[in-house]
Amino acid sequence: MSEPINFFWFRRDLRLHDNAGLYQALTSGGKVQCVFIFDKNILDKLEDKKDGRIVFIHQQITRLNTELNKLGAALLVSHSTPMEAWKNWVKEYQPAAVYTNHDYEPYASTRDEELNMLFQKNKIAFHTFKDQVIFEKEEVVKDDGKPYTVFTPYKNKWLKTLLPIHTSSYPVEKHFHHFKKTKKLDQIPTIKDLGFTNFDVEYPSSEIKNSIVKNYAEKRDFPSENGTSKLSIHLRFGTVSIRELALKA
Repeated sequence: MSEPINFFWFRRDLRLHDNAGLYQALTSGGKVQCVFIFDKNILDKLEDKKDGRIVFIHQQITRLNTELNKLGAALLVSHSTPMEAWKNWVKEYQPAAVYTNHDYEPYASTRDEELNMLFQKNKIAFHTFKDQVIFEKEEVVKDDGKPYTVFTPYKNKWLKTLLPIHTSSYPVEKHFHHFKKTKKLDQIPTIKDLGFTNFDVEYPSSEIKNSIVKNYAEKRDFPSENGTSKLSIHLRFGTVSIRELALKA
């Protein structure tokens, strides 16, 4: 029998380093095939076809594929609805398990519930992990179990709960040999293929500068100062790790 293949699904975590779900996939046994979906359920609703977010995501997916190519692997990319993509991948590859990171938005929760039914029907395990936040759900609540409604008490409880393990990086690089070796797969859809217009745009660096983090409280409210990290787009799509940022804060 052929060796089982586990799939890792990139979503709001577009990086190979310090990635919780990817680490779990690579250490679970079997080879790992990485995938990404340009979700038509989302893209088809965007009226502005000159959208900097799409250009950014496309750049990051291309970067990820290049990094995987250097490791003898490749990123499998679909431009469809998630259900269509996974039905095709389940039929073609029969994965043993699907790994990904938690996505908290209402659409994402409904999408994952529907896909989990597909996976269960095909006896495919579906594993998701906390990655884009330090604490989630009921991890930081009041002593009576209710959520905080005032920021300062929440902040104090958050800091009290924080332990070194919460900012420890996942050593993903040690397990890169578990990626499924493959020739280059189908070409990544172009931005035009996605129905959008490509254009030149300069995005902020993903570098986390110690000087900015150190002086953030004093300089963040002054536009003339270079006092903010400008990492929002990187945090939104997970090209930097929240653990890296928390460790420097």
